[in-house]
Amino acid sequence: MEKNKTEDYDFALQVFERELGRPANINDAQDKATIGILAIGIHYGRSGILLTKPDLNTLHDILLDLSDITYTDEQLYAIWEKVPQHLKDEATHWGISDTVVRDDIYEWAKKNITFEETTTQS
Repeated sequence: MEKNKTEDYDFALQVFERELGRPANINDAQDKATIGILAIGIHYGRSGILLTKPDLNTLHDILLDLSDITYTDEQLYAIWEKVPQHLKDEATHWGISDTVVRDDIYEWAKKNITFEETTTQS
């Protein structure tokens, strides 16, 4: 794991333990998944891109409608980085689940995402 991702994971672990008031059990699948999602959010949040799990689920649904491909959270963040700023601003203002925002992202993705390429990213 590269240095920044290790730092992000360590910070996510601290946030998890502070917010839940208990130590994380890294052998527990739920704890491990939660820390992983926090770490991804922290990593991409450093560059001004922060999506909640429901936001990721919405983005996933938009892309699934277009491609029938299942995406990891990391792949979704990588795709989100490509979304034009005006669409991100709409998502921030109205929420990514807003019908107009979803439709705009759908139309952008249909024209700009090559889905064969996204499946090779990990």
